Amino acid sequence: MTITESYEFNELQSEIDALEVEDLKVGLVINELIEFLSSPSEFRELFIYLSAIRDLLVTNFNHEEVIMNKIFYKSRSAHAKDHNSLLEQLDGLVAILDISRNFSEVDNVLLIQFITKWYARHALHFDGLLHDYLNMLNNQHQHNG
Repeated sequence: MTITESYEFNELQSEIDALEVEDLKVGLVINELIEFLSSPSEFRELFIYLSAIRDLLVTNFNHEEVIMNKIFYKSRSAHAKDHNSLLEQLDGLVAILDISRNFSEVDNVLLIQFITKWYARHALHFDGLLHDYLNMLNNQHQHNG
C-alpha cells in the first residue's frame, strides 16, 4: 500500500505545512521562556509560560502522531513514546514548582537546560527523521505524479 493509495497526498502536504508552522511556534515560545527565566520574574508568570508550551506541544504532538499514522511511519511508536516522556517530565516539574511555590536562579537554569536539551534532541533526532521521511514521500509523489 502506498501513501497515494491510503491518503490523498495534497491533503497530507497541507498538514505537513501546518506542522512546520507549529514547530516554529513551539520554538518561539521556548525562546520567550528562556528570556523570561533569564531575568527576575513573577512566579505566576512561569506557570503561564509552561502552560503555553505544554498546550503547544500537545497540539504539535497530536498532529505529528496523526500524520505518522496516516503514512504508516515505522518509527511512530518510539516517536510517540518520546512525546509522552517529555509531557510526563514537564508535568512533574510543574508539580514540584507548584508545591514549592518558589524557584531560584538555579531552578531557572535547570528548567532552561531541561527544555532546551529535550527540544533540541527531539527536534534533531525524531522530528528530523520524520521530516526526512516526509520529504522522501513528497519527492516520490512529484516524481510519480
